[in-house]
Amino acid sequence: MTTLRQVKALAKKLGAKVEDDKIGHTHECRVEAPHRKHWAEGDVHELIANAYIPWKPDYADVLSRMGYGLSDCIGECEWCDGE
Repeated sequence: MTTLRQVKALAKKLGAKVEDDKIGHTHECRVEAPHRKHWAEGDVHELIANAYIPWKPDYADVLSRMGYGLSDCIGECEWCDGE
């Protein structure tokens, strides 16, 4: 069973930021790629997994998507340039 601890360990290695919060009836895990990078799987800056409480987000899926690594964000980007 994949855990939040494993997600945080890989995020630290990659320089990504993890937020894992319970908001209302939802448990959400967000993993933001470092500035000027995006996740290679999906070409997105943030991976999101959520579930209704009492269940947990699919950490195995997040870890799998993180495993594809990061790519450089080149050109105009609203996410990167908006910061």
